[in-house]
Amino acid sequence: MIPLLTVLLQLFDLLSAQLESSMGMQSNLDAPPKQLPQCSGEWQWPCRNGECIARYDVCDGIPQCSDGSDEWNCENWRARQNQYDGGLQGNVNRPVPTTQATPTTGAPEDSSTWLPTKEEFLILAAFAVLAVLIVMVIRRRARAKVLARNRRGNLLQADSDEDDILISSMYS
Repeated sequence: MIPLLTVLLQLFDLLSAQLESSMGMQSNLDAPPKQLPQCSGEWQWPCRNGECIARYDVCDGIPQCSDGSDEWNCENWRARQNQYDGGLQGNVNRPVPTTQATPTTGAPEDSSTWLPTKEEFLILAAFAVLAVLIVMVIRRRARAKVLARNRRGNLLQADSDEDDILISSMYS
């Protein structure tokens, strides 16, 4: 099953490279390397121009090689990597970890916290009602002061002739 899958993937690589080259696109399969790249370690990936980059930089959307060959045929490269990783996982017995990660609770990375929309609305409504009540109390007090001032002023003023006659008759 695996040899058949490998042959099919190679055939697909060749066909997609042919299609890309016919469309004017450059492929890492149809361009011969300038020199035979020699990268030390399994975590390095050889570029077509001889440079070596980290394997995790291949097909990440950012060209790391100066010729951009690390971003060519990414779909095929990922398929081969998944096949390779799947074969490794089946052949290697991994030890069971003795410690388990415990979930931690703490403050979120972002120090600012936002209230849900309903709570924000209730706080805003309470603030508006409180502001209206304060304005009403201030106006009522001001009006009461004005009315009290008018009442006192009317008692002290003797404008009418009747009041004058009444007062003068009391002293005569």
